[in-house]
Amino acid sequence: TETDEADKTIMRNILEKIGENRCRLTLEYYGGKGLFSSLAFSLTKKKAMEDKMKLSMIKLEDVIKKVVL
Repeated sequence: TETDEADKTIMRNILEKIGENRCRLTLEYYGGKGLFSSLAFSLTKKKAMEDKMKLSMIKLEDVIKKVVL
């Protein structure tokens, strides 16, 4: 879990075993409440976050092979 006090956002990464040699990765993002926060996210941060998550998933491919649940 990562918390950004300045932006009042939380990012959770959950890794759970779902079967033999299988796991599920869940990414949860919680932003500030209210119309202004939602609009600001959509206009300024959404695309940057999508690009950052895509890059993270590419890098995670090698790491996940080494994870033991």
